Amino acid sequence: MLEITYSGAALAGLLSFFSPCILPMVPFYLSYMAGLSVRELQGGGGVAPGARRRLVVQAVAFALGVTTIFVLLGMGATTLGRQFAQWREPLSWLAGGVLILFGLHFLGVLRIGLFYREARMQSGAPPTTLAGAYLMGLAFGFGWTPCVGPALAAILMVAGGMG
Repeated sequence: MLEITYSGAALAGLLSFFSPCILPMVPFYLSYMAGLSVRELQGGGGVAPGARRRLVVQAVAFALGVTTIFVLLGMGATTLGRQFAQWREPLSWLAGGVLILFGLHFLGVLRIGLFYREARMQSGAPPTTLAGAYLMGLAFGFGWTPCVGPALAAILMVAGGMG
């Protein structure tokens, strides 16, 4: 069986971070959490020392929020993999059918109303607090899971099959 090392998983994570759907968003998230404009972050005048420290602390809280989502996804994949291992064959057929339905919906052959719904969560915590940055990290982890999906799915599948 294919074995993924910690360094391989870290490399996949870095490559996912540098993907075109994540990297361009980083300056906007950082400026929003720090309460600074993107121009102030990119300007040659430098960022005030207090704002720099606040930005680093907020970025760590944001990263912890994203990490929480991916750790929970990993734990869930491992638990589900163990619970449903005995039904692997029928579940693979079911998964194939679901993928075909998704493909038909994507092509416009079928219209599945559930896929047109939207869910939003409003938070009272401003993003310039630690709790706000952590919540933004959680939202980022949920929202950008499709962008990191290929690398994450490969790692979770291999991890789910291991002890």
